[in-house]
Amino acid sequence: MHMAIENGCSNVANLLISGRADIEALQGDQSTPLHVACKNGKLEIVNILLSNNAKIDVFNENQLSPVHILLAHGRFDCALHLVKAGAVLTELDINTMTRNIGPLVQFIKDSTFDELNGNFRCSVVHLLVSTNEFPSTEIEKVKKLYDLEFSDPKITRKMMDVAVYLFQKDPQLMNWLDRDKFTKRVEQQQVHEHVANWIPWLKANLNKENLGQLPKFHITLTDADHADVTPDGLRCKSRLTSYFMTVRANKFMSQGKWYFEITLLTAGLMQIGYITTPFNYDRSRQRGVGDYAGSWAIDLYRNFKWHKAQSSPYGVTKWKPNTILQCLLDLDNRILSFIYEGNEEVAFRDIEIDNGLTPAISTSAGEEVIFNFGVKQFKYEIPTGFLPLELAG
Repeated sequence: MHMAIENGCSNVANLLISGRADIEALQGDQSTPLHVACKNGKLEIVNILLSNNAKIDVFNENQLSPVHILLAHGRFDCALHLVKAGAVLTELDINTMTRNIGPLVQFIKDSTFDELNGNFRCSVVHLLVSTNEFPSTEIEKVKKLYDLEFSDPKITRKMMDVAVYLFQKDPQLMNWLDRDKFTKRVEQQQVHEHVANWIPWLKANLNKENLGQLPKFHITLTDADHADVTPDGLRCKSRLTSYFMTVRANKFMSQGKWYFEITLLTAGLMQIGYITTPFNYDRSRQRGVGDYAGSWAIDLYRNFKWHKAQSSPYGVTKWKPNTILQCLLDLDNRILSFIYEGNEEVAFRDIEIDNGLTPAISTSAGEEVIFNFGVKQFKYEIPTGFLPLELAG
């Protein structure tokens, strides 16, 4: 069966199925005939298998479903058949689509797009809007989504994102949206905590309100699609499910001795440190602060320090929830030090300052921190010779 499908022999496949061949037979990598048909783009055979009730949501040894394989290869015409037949889109599938923006733009123009599951349509629209690839001629596709009710807080958050992205790009694109009604609807839903925290941001962006002056130092999104940052620019949480989120402070310094604190609300995988500019990262490969030249990080989840993706042992204890990391940035002597749970340790010496350094953090899914650059009272006494980072610049 698998060989006939690989060779595109639909007649042979039909004969085998008529002869009661097992349409769920597994290869060595746990791929079913449907996996193979999708991998090879054999739409006719896909339809044959679907008409014979082949299972759609099955996974091979790499935890890939047939629809994921189609999306990974940009075969959206074929994926459409599986989605309409009931295939469930996972977060992995949605992330995969980022590598196929071109075909996805055509996909959204398909007349059958509106027939698909609302959550899936929302995810596609959100992806295209957040990557600035959404065709403005298809704004009707967006309008229809706002008539739907979503119980999934992740989808609610995506609809919030879409409204803000489009409104910031061109307010005329969203002049049909009753902004007050939409924000009230979001507030009335039983939304996730971090959707609720973002509602003031939503209101401010849609209504062009002034939330008040941000602190001189605050968090800037390098990965805006995948992080929640509170309106004061100091608290952030990763919204990813499998990749790194990276955020950084908004200013770079090249001299002075500076102090700030980070409250760790969670205790998972976090690489906390500094970056120079320019800084490149690759969240899809779980690389961030400390994994490239021009970046340095400590990681007390694994008790390592990182620079240029090279690690060495660091720290005598591990992260704990609701604790504080004290950060000492000595640019005059080119030394990076940290204090955690009373233990002070130099992490890096002779760092390259280049165009200046700024605090940055890369985290895995769900990790959450609060930065205090000095706008609020520090928990610990500032070490001698250092000043609050809020006074820099």
